[in-house]
Amino acid sequence: MKDGEPVQPDGTATVKIPCENKNAKIYRIEDNGTATDMNAVYDNGYMVFSTEHFSLYALVVPNDNVFGDVNGDGVVNAKDRMLITDEFFVVQR
Repeated sequence: MKDGEPVQPDGTATVKIPCENKNAKIYRIEDNGTATDMNAVYDNGYMVFSTEHFSLYALVVPNDNVFGDVNGDGVVNAKDRMLITDEFFVVQR
């Protein structure tokens, strides 16, 4: 914005968005609601991409959580069940 009016770059602009997750993605949200991958790259704490016009962008961070993975090892198995059961009995005693 300049003087209350939206402005666009004259040529290509490099955009850097602070981000701690190197697996994040940047999408441009189009007027019709579709999302265009901006092919951003992670560089020293930033997601970086180039654009020829400013728009609405979304920083999307993947959810690395696995439902049911209580111990955080990336696998749902009997170890997780044991931890849940042990916690249940500790609380109920």
